[in-house]
Amino acid sequence: MEHIVQAAQASAAARRAVLKVVNLLLSGELVRSDALLGASLIGLQKPGGPGAGVRPIAIGEAWTRLASLCALIALDVMITDGQTAAHTR
Repeated sequence: MEHIVQAAQASAAARRAVLKVVNLLLSGELVRSDALLGASLIGLQKPGGPGAGVRPIAIGEAWTRLASLCALIALDVMITDGQTAAHTR
């Protein structure tokens, strides 16, 4: 995602282009594409050794992560310790 942010900081035209893609992603107008919206899947061994299984970890693509971050900032969503604790109970 860092490369997209650096490009947006380089010029006003690049910033407008990045903003347009982010807005298209958030509005749902962008045609769904695995190359743009997909994620890499990595299997990590669960604690407890080989018999414990594998934990799938998905790492989203940069555009999806950037659009999500922009949406959170725009909505001014704050995750508090209380909300986090409620999910772990």
